[in-house]
Parts: sequence; C-alpha cells; structure tokens
Amino acid sequence: DIKKPILKDIVIEKEVVQDNKLYKIIIFKNDTLSEQTEYEIEFGEPKLVDIFLVGGGGAGSESHGGGGGAGSVVFMKDVSLNNKYRIKVGDGGYCLSDNTSSGRNKGIGLNGYSSQFINMQTNESIFAEGGGGGGGNNNNGGDGGSGGGADAFYAGADKLFKYGGKATSYIPVFNNVIGTKYGMKGGNAFYQKTNSVGTAAGAGGGGGGATQNGETPLSLNEPANGGKGIFSVSSNGIIYNLKNHFNLDNDSNIGYYNEEDNNIYFAGGGGGAYWHYPVQTQRYGYGGIG
Repeated sequence: DIKKPILKDIVIEKEVVQDNKLYKIIIFKNDTLSEQTEYEIEFGEPKLVDIFLVGGGGAGSESHGGGGGAGSVVFMKDVSLNNKYRIKVGDGGYCLSDNTSSGRNKGIGLNGYSSQFINMQTNESIFAEGGGGGGGNNNNGGDGGSGGGADAFYAGADKLFKYGGKATSYIPVFNNVIGTKYGMKGGNAFYQKTNSVGTAAGAGGGGGGATQNGETPLSLNEPANGGKGIFSVSSNGIIYNLKNHFNLDNDSNIGYYNEEDNNIYFAGGGGGAYWHYPVQTQRYGYGGIG
C-alpha cells in the first residue's frame, strides 16, 4: 500500500515487540532530488499510530553568515488512522548566491521545505515547517520551524544590528489529538565598524535547534554555535526516548547518534561564521547536536 520512489533505502520498514505487543515502524525519507518527496499509505482498519515529523533544515548564508535553522519537530501520540494518507517529506534549503567575486559574501540561506501528513479524504493535515534560512530576511535570520541565524554582512559605515529568525508558533491537531511542536529561535549577528571609513567585521548568529536557541556572538572573532536538537519527546506528561521508541539504529542513517550519551538526535541548528576584514580570517561555529 506504499508508493515508493525508485531509490534505495528512503523507505525503511521494521517490526518490533514492545510490552508483548507487535509494532510496525515505517520511516519515510526525502530523496534529496525533490523539494518534497511524496508517499501514500492506506490503513484498511483502524490503527493507533504515533506520528513523528521533521521539516527540512534551512541553509546557512555565506562568509560572515548565519547558521540555518532546524526544521521543526512534531510528535503526535496514539492518533487513530483508518483511511488513505499522503506523506510529504521536506528537503533542506540552499544558499542563494550569484557566485561572483563581489557576490560571494552576500548569499542568503533559503528556508527548508515542510514535511506534512494529510488525510486524503478530508484534507485535514499537520506539518513540520522547514527551518529558517541564515540571513534569509534582509540579512536577519529567516523565520521557520526553528529560526535562522542573522548574517553580519553590511556595506555601510555605521553599526547595524541584525536579528535571528523566530520559531513559528504552531499547535498540531489531527483527528482530535493534540500534538507538540519543537523549535527555537536563531541567534543575532554581531557587527562592528573597524575604522573611520566604514571597514566592517562581523559574526553571524547560530541557527535555532529543536530545543535550544542559536548562539549570539558577543565579539568580532566569536563564531556562534547552532542550537541543540532533540532526543526525546513528551505526550501527556510521559517522556519517550526517540531511539528506543522507534527502535532506531546507532548508524546515523536516521537522526544523529551521539556516542557521549547514547542517544539519537534530530533537528540541530547550523553554526554561524565570522569574517574579519581586512585580516580576512574566517571561522565558523559548530552545528547543534542533531
């Protein structure tokens, strides 16, 4: 009942026994060729299903760029399904640059694409919004599932402050079940005039992660890290570890496996970078776990 694009390992099916019950787990991935990879699945009889959606991450911006925000994470527990449903899995964004010597420090990050779960009979849907692009809003971070970091580029003579993108507010509801959306804001940029004629230097903000804001640099030579992703979700006061709940392997094929705490993370924000002119040194922050 599942339509699969003709590519390997983008639909993963497994069965697992938990508490003496047999569960089927189906994982759908983006094929990296399309903005949204679409699937259909049909339930011939009512089933209680846990839904976990992750939006595509936003892209970082160039040079003294802001980090891309993570796509939002949505978790729904025990949703009754008995119909045909369409699933769309969003891809990440990309950096929009003119690729010329004068334009390579101006490229902005575009937002990632949303992932969606849609009832094909009623058109009811939920979505995990794509992450905000770094510097994607006039050098401010783009708003999205998690906000993108602000870009520190500015060609004028005065100090200008740029702000990280916001995490869009959203309460997912599907078939009368209320879920939870995760996502945080992007970091601000630090910009400073370095001499009287307006030569500038700056550091971009980190992209927001599912559970932590992107960092804001406090000096010229301080690259900002992206916000931390998520390894557990909650519903009705109960916490579910994603690795255990969905029987995920430690190979980082699905999510990012962190050896330090033996958890699998999703939706970490991208790191920001700084560009210090005229020294022309460049460094970048680290992406958040996930």
